[in-house]
Amino acid sequence: MAFIGWIFSSLLSLWPTLAVITIIILSTVWLIKRSTETKTEDAWMIGIPEIKPGPVWGNDDPSEGGFWIQYDTVYKAMKGLRYCLYYNGGTWIGGNKRLMILDPDLVAKIMITDFDHFVDNTFFSDKYMKVICTNKSKFK
Repeated sequence: MAFIGWIFSSLLSLWPTLAVITIIILSTVWLIKRSTETKTEDAWMIGIPEIKPGPVWGNDDPSEGGFWIQYDTVYKAMKGLRYCLYYNGGTWIGGNKRLMILDPDLVAKIMITDFDHFVDNTFFSDKYMKVICTNKSKFK
């Protein structure tokens, strides 16, 4: 009976170590499962032109300067195309792929232009919305 008590007390004294090992194993399994799920859900983006992303920053290179300079670099590199992929964050840390629309005509088709359907908001005053909705021909 003393031997069983010794085994039981030894196992109880190791519980913090066993808990840390269990957390490490479970988080590793979760990260591997998550990374394989992301690869399959982006299957519709196959064949879209892209600039090879960096492992840490993706296409966001902080050494280039500001936020707009990074987008401008990708825009100039993909000149002549209608759209491309932009990596917001690196491949190691689970960065996101974004569809970057480059063609101004395509952007105009995507953007919302029928503002008569969005008149119930508090951003614009009622007087302003009344003038805009009745005088649409001036803006075309």
